Amino acid sequence: MRNPATIQLNRRINCFGLVKPAGTACNEFPFASTYQGAAYVGRDLTSRRAVPTGQNEAAGRSLAAFYANKRVLDGEQFWVDVSPGAQPEPPNAAP
Repeated sequence: MRNPATIQLNRRINCFGLVKPAGTACNEFPFASTYQGAAYVGRDLTSRRAVPTGQNEAAGRSLAAFYANKRVLDGEQFWVDVSPGAQPEPPNAAP
């Protein structure tokens, strides 16, 4: 999706009311930049979580790079394969 207003609407609907501690941002799935975002499918079929802001921004940059590098067109379908990886340390974890 290339419409910034609709992407923002997806985020607003999905993230509304989420408690975000300092240093966190709302991360939503399906991505706000897809037609499976909350504005299209409703909030009951989406997921959201407060995550560290830096991680959320890095994930957004990676997604934008994926769209560009794979030349994903507006409305084109793609598959998200989630595989296990390193688990981030919880905030304020004891050393």
